[in-house]
This record gives sequence, structure tokens and C-alpha cells, in this order.
Amino acid sequence: HARWHLVLKRAREGNAEDALTAVDYKGDTEKHPVCREVLTFVGPGKKGREVRSRFEAPPYGWPRDAVDGAILVLLATDHLRASVNGVPTPARGLDQGKISGADLRAETIVLTMPQRLAVRNLFTEAGVQWRSDEEPQAARRLMDHMIDLAARAGGDPPLPSPPDTAHLRELRDLDGNALILGLYNERDRLRSEMSEWEERGRKAAARRPAWDRLGRMVRHTDGLPEGARLREQTAAVERDRTVLVEPDPVPPLLSETTDLLRAALNEAYERYAEAFDAEMDKLEGSEPWQALGEGKRARILDSTGLRRRPEPRLESDAAVL
Repeated sequence: HARWHLVLKRAREGNAEDALTAVDYKGDTEKHPVCREVLTFVGPGKKGREVRSRFEAPPYGWPRDAVDGAILVLLATDHLRASVNGVPTPARGLDQGKISGADLRAETIVLTMPQRLAVRNLFTEAGVQWRSDEEPQAARRLMDHMIDLAARAGGDPPLPSPPDTAHLRELRDLDGNALILGLYNERDRLRSEMSEWEERGRKAAARRPAWDRLGRMVRHTDGLPEGARLREQTAAVERDRTVLVEPDPVPPLLSETTDLLRAALNEAYERYAEAFDAEMDKLEGSEPWQALGEGKRARILDSTGLRRRPEPRLESDAAVL
């Protein structure tokens, strides 16, 4: 056929499903006569140059574009896998200059289009970019994304322990269609885990500031009524890793601790104000002080800081801190 060069071009552009229409073929890729022969010959492994030598010589005598086109379209549809110098290489990255030195082998697992579409939907839901000829690379990015979600869904106390990700690491160690099939088989579990871990991560990030404030505030409750109880309840949240449970255990503890410290601060201010006013009355009633004159008295008060401090504003836990 005169248009094998178009098969080459379309396969490298990622248009694998329609590549063979350039040579007037609309069936399954692996059943095209040229592709079938190439796939059978490659089997468990051949160099690109071996494939070329086989089919460019008698009794075949095929043009190079036909041989290379078959290799690339089989690679783009995941019937073949290729690597160059040990690096997995998709059809998009395998130009004709690299085919000779490429290591080729037939995929033992062939995926159906519904399976591919289900995995692609999983990529899209996770926000992972994918291309039709680089799905295994996208699958590894998905595994990395989920491992990161798991790390943010737990941590040191008071957070729960991070979820187990052993199954994700096992999947990530697979190659090619085995990896894609693994994602397909685990798709419901992975979708559920992504949703759960994203929610836990958001909740952990949202609750962390209040927990940190509680930790700072509860340290100031020594010697205050109810202080021991609040410290023990705060310690229990940390010990039992329950900061993400429902209802949120932190706001009631933070509110009680804030109220306790606010009352103690107000009481301390009242004692301070009473003492200040009483001592200032004594000072102002003394003859030596009165003899100084108003201007000098004001300068002494300013230079020594002997001015009554304003009543503290304690409207929030941040203000109390």
C-alpha cells in the first residue's frame, strides 16, 4: 500500500485507533495481516533491526514504512512494548531513527477499549494528565498522587495513622498493560480511597490551626480550676488520635479553655487595677509628691511607666493568647 507513511505519522501523533484507516483497514489492529506477522515474530523479544531484516528481505520484501508503521501502531495500541537503552518508550518517542536499536516485546495482556476508558476516567477524576500512548506513565503518577493523599490523610498524633499504601506500591511496580489492568481491577477501591483520603486531608488541614491554639492555651491552665481536666482531655485526643472524629472534639475544649483563661485574666486585671488605684491614691496623697508640681509629676509617671494599663481585649481565643 502506498500510504504506510501516514500510518507512521498517525501512530506517532497518538491517533492509534484510526492509524490503519490510512491503508484502508478498519478492523482490530492485531488482526491486520502485516501487524499480525510482526506481532507473532516479535513474541517475547526482538530488536527493531531484527524485525526490519525479517520483513524487508525475501520472502516478504515489505517497504520499511510498512514494517515501521506496523511496529509503531502496535506500540501505540499497547500490543507491543518498546524500550531504548532500558528506558520504556512510547510510540510518540520512537522515531524511525531509534527503531533499529529499540528492544521490542509483545504484550501478554491485551486490554479492551471499555477497560481503557474506565482507567482513563479514573485519571480524569484524580486530575492526572494522560495521553493515549503514555497510560502506564499516567498510572504511576496516579499512584504517586494517591500515596501523597494518604500521607496527608494521617500523621503524627493527634492525627490518625496514615492509611496503608502497600497495594499502591505493588501496583506501581507493575509495567505496561499489567499496570493498567491492575488499575481497572482495583478501580472501585481506588476511587473510594481517593474520596476518603481527600476528605481526611482537607479535614486535617482545617482542624490543625485550632488544635495548635488549644495546645498553646492549655499549657497556661496550671493552677486554675478545671485546668487539670482540660489538660487531660486534650492529652486524650492526642493519645487516641481522635482529632478527625465527628463531632470535632477540639472546639468545645478550645472554648472551655478560652473561657477559663479569659476569666483568670479578667480577675487578674481587676486585682491589678485595684492595687494600682490604691497605691496611686497613696502616692497622690503624699506631700512630697504634691510638692513636685503637675508637670514634673506627669514626667515622672511617663518615664517610669506608672500609668494604668488599659483593660485587655479578650473577645477571641487569639486575643486571649
